[in-house]
Amino acid sequence: MRPIPTLTFVSLLAFGSLTFGQLKKITLDQPIGEQVAIPKPRPTEIVALEGPVDPRSYRLGPGDRMEFGVWGGIELQEDVTVAPDGNLALPNVGIVPVAGMTIADAESLVAKTAAQVYPRARVTLRLTGVRKLLAAVSGAVMNPGTYELTAVDRLSALIAMAGGFWEPEAKTTTEEPRHKGRETADKTGREEHPLEQVPEPLPSQRHIVITDRAGQSRSVDYLRYIRTGDAGFNPVLTDGDQVHIPVIDREVGTLNIFGAVKSPGEYEYVPGDRVRDLVELAGSARSDALLETVEIVRFKGFGETVQILTADLRNPAERGPELMMDDRVFIRAIPKYRQKQYVKVTGEVKYPGLYPIEEDKVKLTDIITACGGFTLKANLENARVRRWSLTEVEDPEFDRLSAMTVADMSNMEYEYFKNRSREEAPEVVVDFVKLFQNSNEALDIVLKDKDEIEVPPLLPTVKVAGQVNNPGLVNYEPGKSYEYYINKTGGYSWNARKSKLRLIKAQSGTWLKPHKSTQIDIGDTIFVPEKKEYDYWELVKDMLLVTTQVATIIVVTRTIR
Repeated sequence: MRPIPTLTFVSLLAFGSLTFGQLKKITLDQPIGEQVAIPKPRPTEIVALEGPVDPRSYRLGPGDRMEFGVWGGIELQEDVTVAPDGNLALPNVGIVPVAGMTIADAESLVAKTAAQVYPRARVTLRLTGVRKLLAAVSGAVMNPGTYELTAVDRLSALIAMAGGFWEPEAKTTTEEPRHKGRETADKTGREEHPLEQVPEPLPSQRHIVITDRAGQSRSVDYLRYIRTGDAGFNPVLTDGDQVHIPVIDREVGTLNIFGAVKSPGEYEYVPGDRVRDLVELAGSARSDALLETVEIVRFKGFGETVQILTADLRNPAERGPELMMDDRVFIRAIPKYRQKQYVKVTGEVKYPGLYPIEEDKVKLTDIITACGGFTLKANLENARVRRWSLTEVEDPEFDRLSAMTVADMSNMEYEYFKNRSREEAPEVVVDFVKLFQNSNEALDIVLKDKDEIEVPPLLPTVKVAGQVNNPGLVNYEPGKSYEYYINKTGGYSWNARKSKLRLIKAQSGTWLKPHKSTQIDIGDTIFVPEKKEYDYWELVKDMLLVTTQVATIIVVTRTIR
């Protein structure tokens, strides 16, 4: 038998120690990994953290994994875990109670205790793994119960695990009526129904109660964390915490804030609230807020008399006066604050697009100059200015007519309703030809916010639509009548209603009944409507019916005489 090399022999001794003292025959013709059970290191669970754990604030508890180190002269590193009784068992040092202590304080205590064994060495204690803990949540959450957290989890994590806050829904009671089979009524004569809608209470987000294992309770304004991001209102939970989400107590009162804040409305009242606190709950003030004249309206006593207070919140450090329940806070807005006013130019100009203006100071000629002027294809006769800002103005008469049927309208009302319905936006009267070609500055107009300047292309055509043989565009010929354009399309079709022919003017949009002398302009539309189709048999029957009725009336009248 060949002698075993020294290195191989040492290796066998090392692997033999892995068998925990049990003797096992090792052969050289088989891989060592198949003969000896080599323990694998246990994987360390990775916990998501907000950032490095602060040794001055993190408090130790059962399950925290630590690294105990001794440095200088002798070097030692040992992984230790805080036992269920809250103690650390340190090699050569003994038992050290650390539960509830910060890492920094525990390290100082361990170093002081270990100094008796390692007098010249430096002792360290480092957190290597955070513990798991149990915390319970009750009240107005979707799924109350006990949940497993880590020692770095905050209140928000527990609320998320519980499915979030209770979503209020209409609760239906199923109380049976006193007399089955028929409706009942109370003493006032009102009917009592078996199903009655009862509104659900709302979960409170400003009075969340956290009770620790010692029975000490504290109230947390969680809504402040949601609105401001201040982690002080989203505390880290500890072992055995009991979290209760109450419902809003209407008797406690509310606060209201209106005006230039991002989320105006009603909020729960918490004693000690100041004006700045309410503004932060409302998502902070808008950029146009008048913070120097914040107004607080407060009820006096039990009557309707109110007291008005003011606050100046321009200084971010100023919190304002303390509020009382049912106070109302008003924050005004700066009038016309940074209004983004513009006009839109489309069509035949060199640089169409949006142009900023200062309202009541910029004229039409100024904007056309800024656009680089008109192109050679610009049709100034049909150019127009639309005032879209006036579409936001209410028209009570149009609203009234919109609720009516056509049959209920008078002829005048129907004409107004028809014209108003076709109107996209009111047009400002301006003659582009006289203003820009004849330089008549008296016709220049001052522009308003959201005005639209439309310069259509010059298309020397007239449109013929409706009941003609070949409807479409016909080249414009100066001085020609509407009949000329009808003939160019092949004449009227068999069902053309010639008596109702209309001319639609391109510039004004008005409908005219043209004559041979009526001037036709570029862009005008000639519309020929269709004849109505009649059921002649139905007409004959109607005429016979009317004739019979008239004859009957005559006969009856003569008989009576």
